[in-house]
Amino acid sequence: MSRSMRLLIVSVVVLLAVGAGLAGAAIAGSGTTPAVSSSGGRQEGITVQGQGQSEGTPDVMRLSLSVDVTKSTIQNALDASNSAVAKVMSALRKSGVAQKDIQTTGLSIDRAYTYPKGAPPRLRGYHVGNSVQAKIRDLKNAGKTISASATAAGNAVRIDGISFDLQDNVALLKSARDAAMADAKTKADQYANDSGRKLGKVVVITEQQQPSYPVFAGAVPAVIGSIAGPSYVPIAAGVQQVTVTITVVYEFA
Repeated sequence: MSRSMRLLIVSVVVLLAVGAGLAGAAIAGSGTTPAVSSSGGRQEGITVQGQGQSEGTPDVMRLSLSVDVTKSTIQNALDASNSAVAKVMSALRKSGVAQKDIQTTGLSIDRAYTYPKGAPPRLRGYHVGNSVQAKIRDLKNAGKTISASATAAGNAVRIDGISFDLQDNVALLKSARDAAMADAKTKADQYANDSGRKLGKVVVITEQQQPSYPVFAGAVPAVIGSIAGPSYVPIAAGVQQVTVTITVVYEFA
């Protein structure tokens, strides 16, 4: 390397060193230092969960029922099943259930066997199962509707279950969200005070809605239908509970 090239490199190094020294002096003279958080560069804060609940009276019932028929041939089984289902649907409509609220939810055709002792299974016919779900909006007559549909086609009808729901749960959700946010804020305030910090703004909110479900303990259910009438099924609607859980991230002020 030539002497002139070595002198050029030394000059550049000296200039860089002088520049770094001047920059350091400027920072020191301003009285500020770079801020490094204890969380490795991320914003410090508090993450809490809040939960809110609200209750309301169900205003709709879902009735699930099925028709089961076994006959010697598939055609006979289908004909008998179709006739029975038509009677059930007719009974539902006569009880005030709208056509749009009646839905076929399942259809199955299977072989039916007998199992004699010590002998192989023997085909005895064919089984047809047809499932129907009805949305009953008139809860005052729900027991009467269930009884009418259950007896519309003799012993071929089976009630598979009922469930209650709310047609409009917007108000309940709003109330549950307000309660969940208040719960989260209370927890965050406590943690901030305990740690000697001041709570800042909210930076993240995530929500989880739990399915609504009936509440039995502590509820005073209203009995729907006539208990005294032997042909009506007594129904207790209870109350429906809506639960919202949120996760909230607060900054420190």
